[in-house]
Amino acid sequence: MTLRATFLLLATVLAAEPLSATDAAAVPLRFSIPGAGLSSALTILATQAGIEILFSDKLVGERLVPPLSGEMTVDTALETLLAGTGLVFRRTGDGALIVSRPLDAPTLAAAEDGLPEILVIGRRVENSDIRRTEGDIQPYRVFTRREIENAHTGSIDAFARTRLSANTQTIAPGQNVRSGTGSNRSEINLRGLGASQTLLLVDGRRLPGISQPLGGDLQPDINGIPLELIDRIEALTATAGGIYGIGATSGVLNVVLRHDYNGGEVALTTGLTSRGDTFERRIFGRFGLSFNGGRTGVMVAAGHSRADPLLVRDRDYLRGARERALANDPENFLATYPAGNGINVFADSDLVLDESQGGAALGAKRTFIPLGLGASTGVRNTLLLVNAGTTELSAVDAGRRNTITTRPDVRSIFADFRHDFGGGFVAFANILSNRNIGRSSLGGQSTAFTSIAADSALNPFQQDVVIAAPVPGTGIDTVSRITTTRYTIGLLTPLSGDWKMNLEYNGGGTRSLFTTTSVLGSGDLFDAIFFGQVPGKPALDPLADWASFVAAAPAYLGRSTSVAPRTNEFDDATLRVAGPVANLPGGAMTLTLLGEARREVTARSVTSQISEAFRFTSPYPRIEQRVLSLYGETRVPLFADRGLLSGLEFQLAVRQDWIRLLVPGPPAVVNDDPVVITARNTSPALTFGTRFRPLPGVLVRGSIGTGSLPPTSDQITRVEVTGGDFRGDPARGGRQLGSEGDVTFLYAGNPDLRSERARSLLIGTVLTPAGDTGPRLSIDYTRIVKRGEIQEFPLADVDALLAAEPLYASRITRAPLTDADRALGFTAGRITRLDFGLRNIGRTRIDAIDVAIDYPFEVANLGRFKAYLNATWEPHYRQQNVAGGPVVERVGFADGPLEWRGNAGIDWSRGPWSAGLNAQFYSRYRVTSALPDAFGNEELLAYNGRSRVPAQIYVDLAGRYRFDDAQPVPRGTEIRAGIVNLFDHRPPTIADLSSSGVSYYGDPRRRRVEVTVAVPLQGNR
Repeated sequence: MTLRATFLLLATVLAAEPLSATDAAAVPLRFSIPGAGLSSALTILATQAGIEILFSDKLVGERLVPPLSGEMTVDTALETLLAGTGLVFRRTGDGALIVSRPLDAPTLAAAEDGLPEILVIGRRVENSDIRRTEGDIQPYRVFTRREIENAHTGSIDAFARTRLSANTQTIAPGQNVRSGTGSNRSEINLRGLGASQTLLLVDGRRLPGISQPLGGDLQPDINGIPLELIDRIEALTATAGGIYGIGATSGVLNVVLRHDYNGGEVALTTGLTSRGDTFERRIFGRFGLSFNGGRTGVMVAAGHSRADPLLVRDRDYLRGARERALANDPENFLATYPAGNGINVFADSDLVLDESQGGAALGAKRTFIPLGLGASTGVRNTLLLVNAGTTELSAVDAGRRNTITTRPDVRSIFADFRHDFGGGFVAFANILSNRNIGRSSLGGQSTAFTSIAADSALNPFQQDVVIAAPVPGTGIDTVSRITTTRYTIGLLTPLSGDWKMNLEYNGGGTRSLFTTTSVLGSGDLFDAIFFGQVPGKPALDPLADWASFVAAAPAYLGRSTSVAPRTNEFDDATLRVAGPVANLPGGAMTLTLLGEARREVTARSVTSQISEAFRFTSPYPRIEQRVLSLYGETRVPLFADRGLLSGLEFQLAVRQDWIRLLVPGPPAVVNDDPVVITARNTSPALTFGTRFRPLPGVLVRGSIGTGSLPPTSDQITRVEVTGGDFRGDPARGGRQLGSEGDVTFLYAGNPDLRSERARSLLIGTVLTPAGDTGPRLSIDYTRIVKRGEIQEFPLADVDALLAAEPLYASRITRAPLTDADRALGFTAGRITRLDFGLRNIGRTRIDAIDVAIDYPFEVANLGRFKAYLNATWEPHYRQQNVAGGPVVERVGFADGPLEWRGNAGIDWSRGPWSAGLNAQFYSRYRVTSALPDAFGNEELLAYNGRSRVPAQIYVDLAGRYRFDDAQPVPRGTEIRAGIVNLFDHRPPTIADLSSSGVSYYGDPRRRRVEVTVAVPLQGNR
């Protein structure tokens, strides 16, 4: 965009009039609502208008309304339905409409903010949490259904990576095909503290976790939830243990589902890159039905999505990374003997063909020949001469479909039932089940593991060489199958004084199956490359006829399979009561109380390693966690209008969690009836905050919050080894450890670990100079401090520990110093125990500022616009792994959060048309890890020739068209289209040979086009 065009656009935006709530309400829509109960009619109206209408079933009661059809505004339609009922409605700042009695409106306005949504709204939402808004006391970020649709991301994880600026997750499991077990699961990491410290909820309720193949639990998977099933996503990026309990040390993400009991839709989505690969297809269907005068509602939704993976051969990323490493550090790079999609040859001196091959000198230490040559040595030798001094660096293919991204296959079903018995008694039940399968392929093995002597028949040169050729058929295939199921049964009952009670039970679990199939060369392959042939097997010569090499290779390969099944069972019973406590000048003071008992069990299972030569099984023990919780939250709106204290409101949430973790002790490895270790922790937490409006259009808010993260099963499981060590004890004349009696060495976990503690401070302001529906600017500062982080002991060496005994005396246990010891000049008793286990010794401090701007406006004859920006500046993530140790700044490093991250754009709508442009920004960062002496840092700096990865910007374009009754398709049908990475920006190259070769912040697929056709079903028209 030119400077002049930019100036004209800004002038247009600044001169435009902000779009008011009155303007938005004045847009006429066509409605068709059958005669029914008022409750059902309000639900249908909300569905057809695409808005939220909040009401109490008890308030609406048994009222009946006549049919309503025609073109009119939402306000007119609602006034018509409420005519003669004695009820009124009002509009909230976030666009929702609330139905109430005339005298109840001020009271209800405050009460709605302080009660669990399921107890207030009733019909369309079963969110057990209080409805959170962006103008709340805590700075929640709320994403609407339309924002999610316009992003065209395909999964919740991808949406959070591109639109939630506080999500610092560097690499998605679907991109991490080298160590992600092929998984397509989600992983969201707010503020950079780790995925285990971001709590994920669906409708305000927890999900079962996922047990890893090697131990420990993963964050629950929400990638199986179809995006079309989501009503909104609420995110809080600060410690919130007082509200949500353990695990919310860095924040919470709550996915609120749609609960529509009238009509439905079918949506078909296809996507393809501009290069014609990674074809994606999704189908989603939802249908709801109300009967018994709207008292009974049933909804069923299902979705299925699949996508082709991005193959290594589809992009030149790996070649680009290798070329950079070769250009910047040729000596060390070539010393790795890289294998490409050809046969590379390396030597320590300039290559010279053997006299029998013509004796030509190549004048270089390396060369290559392409794959697929025949038996002609003349052609081979000519190519060796022509390619002298070069190396084939393209990614190894050799017939395999090696992947850069996972191949996902996701199926989901959601069923929801609700019945109103009258008098405020409502029963509900639902089940959500997602099966998420991911597949990935790595390969292949190279022959570059031994040098071939000059006199070998396989060597056409006069000196020893290393031949790096891909071994056909070798590689590693991984499959991750994760099925997550949660069902809910609940009852809503009225209590006295407008209080309500919610009693519910949540159950379900996660079934995971991780399978890895490896095809690699056997020991004979080494001998065959070195000697040319192994007795009883065909000759193996990669520099001869390639077809013969391909045919002979399978005789030297071996297949092995690892199968790791895991099952998690989940039970959660809650009793929740809520209601108004008192009427205050600012509205109703509300109180929510909750008691909860939760249990999650990882069943005992067996991991199997199977090959042609052996079968090995490894037991995985039973692990159980039990949590009892008490929680209370109150909202106290003190004043309505009181000068500088106008709108003054306080929030206080207090929670106490009692955690009991049962894991087997070390005998579990060999004993079917192990000793059980019980680790108990208590986690008190609170959230306290306030907001007020000192001036019109100015909101000031602030809060503090605490939370905790209890130790996991693998963190408390200790490994004990009894024996000795060859090193001597300096306090006892250098006598070897164990020579005077056995020493117990403690490694890994520690059953005495405490919960990690977190505390957050939030201060912010929200500016709305034209009211709640006009321009909006919010700036919020967040500080999170964690203490008692569970860290490994920095001194893993016996000599280092003994030398630092004055600093770490608690880790060295000695017998008493005897008179005989003193007579020998010893200064301490013999060592009986050395502790290298985990301790609560770490500390972290995070500082961040979040900025959000919304500017809605209207331009005559052009339509409505909204410009917006959401950005996070995180200047500091300082971590100290041990008291007195160095403080490490993690911001701006490859394994830490970015300093700047955000997105900005503009949306436009006019009649049935709408479009949006969104640009995502990722600031530059270092190619190395934050720890200066981390393994690989020196190599990364040398290979890349620079210390930083440049900043990245990706632009997406989205548009949609909604058909009206004049079209030959069902009313409400939508066509949505999006171009992701509109300008086909290539992610920056990174010469990290263990990665895909580019920055993980960019989508390696590059420009992608996606189209959705959504057709409403009868009842939603």
